[in-house]
Amino acid sequence: MGAPKDVDNRAVVAKSRFRNRKLAVCTKQYEEIGQLPVPIQKLLARELDSVEELIAKRKDIPSLDENLQCHCKLHRQYLLPCRHIFHLDTEIEVLTPI
Repeated sequence: MGAPKDVDNRAVVAKSRFRNRKLAVCTKQYEEIGQLPVPIQKLLARELDSVEELIAKRKDIPSLDENLQCHCKLHRQYLLPCRHIFHLDTEIEVLTPI
């Protein structure tokens, strides 16, 4: 009788961690990212890491259209800020808190 209850308890804990855990790598730069589910936080963490690589390589800041629309796959697929938008945000504050 205890096994089904243990499974239910583990499911509740997993659901809570999925929604409420905050990754430090994202939240130190952009606190709002911590409000998203963990898989999305991980996706954006990779984008933020890529920005650091772009800056280290001294890549030029990308030019985006007036609506800050990027045409890379990540932005088109998820409609989230991509490495290009985060890179632009390092020079010109284009991302604002919600």
